[in-house]
Amino acid sequence: MTSFSSVTKILSKQKVQIVNHVIVLDLIAVILSIFWAIYQGSLTAIDSLSIILGWSVVAFMVAFVLLSRNSEHVFVSDSYRLIPTNDTNLYTANLISSILGIVYLGVFQILLFAVGSALNLKQVTLMLNKVVMDDSVSVFSMRTFWGVVSVLIAILFFTILFWTSITLIHMITTAIISFLPDNRQKIVRFILYVVVIIGLVYVLSILSNTVGNFIGQFGNPDSYLYAYTADAFVAFVVLLESVGSIYLLQNWVETNN
Repeated sequence: MTSFSSVTKILSKQKVQIVNHVIVLDLIAVILSIFWAIYQGSLTAIDSLSIILGWSVVAFMVAFVLLSRNSEHVFVSDSYRLIPTNDTNLYTANLISSILGIVYLGVFQILLFAVGSALNLKQVTLMLNKVVMDDSVSVFSMRTFWGVVSVLIAILFFTILFWTSITLIHMITTAIISFLPDNRQKIVRFILYVVVIIGLVYVLSILSNTVGNFIGQFGNPDSYLYAYTADAFVAFVVLLESVGSIYLLQNWVETNN
């Protein structure tokens, strides 16, 4: 029986390779964009940081799609399903490896933004001084720190929620289609995906409204506590979706290749 840590290590290696490719493309895009701004003679410290931030958003979107595609392939591939481990370990290791991949990308983006800020520290400091006009407001206050941390955690939790939701959709449609004749699978697969996605979007919209009510309390002095409550609620939904996906994986989902 292959250990959980070994399975996680195998899957994480693939996810890191995917993210490395995204990082290389991100760096190329940032460098070319900065050179283009220099050529136009309009580059400022804020422009360089805006370029880094803008391409980081694109990088996260591309990485999310590629990691999602890789994760779903694991569940229907003989080479992974035949690994001597149980389906719970496979599902959990697959999800954790995706999380590690996106966190790895996030750490790189933070370091890249920090380097860009350090190269233009004087201008960045002046900009912050203009933004913070009230002496009673501290950019580096503990309240601000925990607020930023809560937002980052919320982004991570919602990313995980999207992954578990995509997997659940995949599991449900795959399980249903396995009972259908081959000549009707394509049409029915499309219809099922549409129906399941609409249903899941409806459920997620209710979830988003609930979470939004929590986050809407950000004007409160302890607003970050509301964000943590929302995070806990999202984590509960992630757990429910994961249990459903593992059940389907164990009992109804077969490999395609």
